[in-house]
Amino acid sequence: METFYHGTSVLFKKFDIAHALEGDGKAKFGFGVYVTEAYTSAAHYAYNKKRPENTDYYVYTLEIPDMTDDNHLFSTRPVHSSIIERTEKALGEQIPEEARTVGKFFRKYVGNRLTGKTGTVKQLTDKADLDAEKSAAKFFSEIGLEYFAWPQAQTNPDGSTNRVVLNIDKIRILRIDKVELNPKNHKFVEGSEKEIPLDSFLIPTVMSFYSIAPFIQEFYPKYWRIQTYPAAECIRIHKIDEPWGIFCNFAHTPIVVDGIAFDTSERLFQLMKFKDEEPLKAIYYKKGNPKMTAKHWEKTHRREDWGKMIVDAMKFCLTQKYEQSEMFRHELERSKGKYIVEDQTSFSKKTPDTWGVKLQGDCFVGPNLLGRLLMELRDNGKLTYTLPADALHFLKYIKLP
Repeated sequence: METFYHGTSVLFKKFDIAHALEGDGKAKFGFGVYVTEAYTSAAHYAYNKKRPENTDYYVYTLEIPDMTDDNHLFSTRPVHSSIIERTEKALGEQIPEEARTVGKFFRKYVGNRLTGKTGTVKQLTDKADLDAEKSAAKFFSEIGLEYFAWPQAQTNPDGSTNRVVLNIDKIRILRIDKVELNPKNHKFVEGSEKEIPLDSFLIPTVMSFYSIAPFIQEFYPKYWRIQTYPAAECIRIHKIDEPWGIFCNFAHTPIVVDGIAFDTSERLFQLMKFKDEEPLKAIYYKKGNPKMTAKHWEKTHRREDWGKMIVDAMKFCLTQKYEQSEMFRHELERSKGKYIVEDQTSFSKKTPDTWGVKLQGDCFVGPNLLGRLLMELRDNGKLTYTLPADALHFLKYIKLP
């Protein structure tokens, strides 16, 4: 196995197809993941001019398969005879001699032929559009190639290399560093690298009291991972007055629990954080955003066991909404076949919080806890939860004055 590096402004725990899309994790040829032998080069490539709003930069230290004579195409070197044989057998045609001279000609020729392009050999080896490059990368991966490779410096073609790993599943992340780049030229600032522990890098370096990420990681590991969803296949929750707004916890869907009425599932959820009368009455009776009212009381009055019950509390609230709102049930049924995501792209936070996702290229990426619970409820018709015996004792304080 070899050690290589990957630079990006996106933080993730595992490479997947979303990170192989151009502009999202520095891919090449629209298919594979770009890696380099030089740490400083990877750090430099962490800047993404297509996403200048991303101002955190990361270098991934990776373990990848060894390069052998017959498992790669090198842009400036002759193509290995076994690769030519495998390609001709799979394509059912002979590759012209002019297209075999170096890897970049061979790759472009095959990609153009796969996408139905015609012309002279010179034309077919000169240029290849993105569809042709994707087709070639997929084809070569399927016949056993691991890489496309090229010299890191054309003036030193036998020195370090850059590569594209075609099979994403063969990449192992060994380490992630957060690095600094010079804002003027986006060059790596030597000595700035700081390791992010792989088992906790989703938690902000400066942890807010209000962050629930540590609770999910410790008490609900089933829901502790980053999800990636093709945007075209998603239903997005954003505002209550937009399509699918009823999926938002702030949507007006009255709920009654033990004779007590709640205007939204969000108000019920926020009340479950407390046991004491003063914050409970403030949250229940005060108009407006119950989350902000609850936040005022959390540091002094929040239940000590809130972290252990937070997901079960949300499951309880969503279950009440499902059982009592016919419109909510209808819309969930209508959403079948689509992913449900809470879209936080417009939020000022650089990364989505535990409940939501942000748009990255053609995909929504994030923990998406709310969306996952909604899809679980939709697909199973129920949510399984366990609450402490005193979880609903707060109701005794919610009575008409």
